[in-house]
Amino acid sequence: MSGIAIAVLVILFAALQLNGMKEQDKAQPEETQVEQDKTDKADKADKTFYVKDYGAIVDDGQDDRAAIERAIRDAVAAGSGARVLFEPGEYRITPATRDVGTWVFRYTNVSGLTLQGDKTRFLFTDPFVSGFAFIDSQDVKIKGFTADYETPPFVQGAITATDAQSGIVEYKADEGYPLFDDERLKDKSLSV
Repeated sequence: MSGIAIAVLVILFAALQLNGMKEQDKAQPEETQVEQDKTDKADKADKTFYVKDYGAIVDDGQDDRAAIERAIRDAVAAGSGARVLFEPGEYRITPATRDVGTWVFRYTNVSGLTLQGDKTRFLFTDPFVSGFAFIDSQDVKIKGFTADYETPPFVQGAITATDAQSGIVEYKADEGYPLFDDERLKDKSLSV
């Protein structure tokens, strides 16, 4: 065999080995990537909290506040990237305390939390207590929800008569709105 033939064979052998190594390298990162994807999914799954797993039952007419509170607290403790998932339908929420100007769910210094609904409705039962407050927090997302009050926190209607002499105003409340003397609108902590 001539020197040129041997050189060509060595080059071909080296090229085949190099090509084989490239094919092996290609397969290795793919396997690693698949494993990495599994790990990423596991991490995400570990940071996903379903309110139903905490006892919140959609559309049952019962108070779901405590179960939702536990799910959110666990998600906050899990750190950035945590998600709390809600099923479609209505969650009834009654505050633990009835203090005017407070929040049912109040958190500080939360980062990277998502509350994810899917045509989900929060029905707050107390017109004087607000829903959610995230104070000094960042990257908090609340998606897929509507919020409403069982009793609107105000009166709405039409004035039907006035008596300037006595200072009396008569009105008719619009359907679904409370009257001025509705017990649910009375703030028990204020005296009038």
